[in-house]
Amino acid sequence: MSFRTDKQLGRIDESYLVVSSNGQIMNDYFLILVPLTLDGRDLSGIVFPEKGYVKSNIFKNNHDILLGIFGCLWGQSDDYLPQLNGLFAVVKVNDNIVPLDRNNQSVVKFKDGYVVFTGEKESCIQVIRADKNCPVS
Repeated sequence: MSFRTDKQLGRIDESYLVVSSNGQIMNDYFLILVPLTLDGRDLSGIVFPEKGYVKSNIFKNNHDILLGIFGCLWGQSDDYLPQLNGLFAVVKVNDNIVPLDRNNQSVVKFKDGYVVFTGEKESCIQVIRADKNCPVS
């Protein structure tokens, strides 16, 4: 199990996990395919780790894709994603997902999450499809 870390406080932040009222870790999460430049930046300039916690410090709960991290839920509708030289990240997100298109609920943005894989688009799609919670086959 991976945890995001808060480097400023030097401690493990377990709020990344979804925990039920009886203390059990829940498996409720989403995997989002995010396009990156070759130097590992998203559309808004956030530098992504190869694996680990990533956060947008300028997130706003609106439809502006530059004010948050933008991607496709479960890798669906990936044709909506810009081609930024072919690098992608798979980000595990527990909540705060904002749908950006009323007609296509899989195009989303979010504030933060955990990068579980970085690579070419097809490899990222394979990682997403292999996940036990993936609703898409």
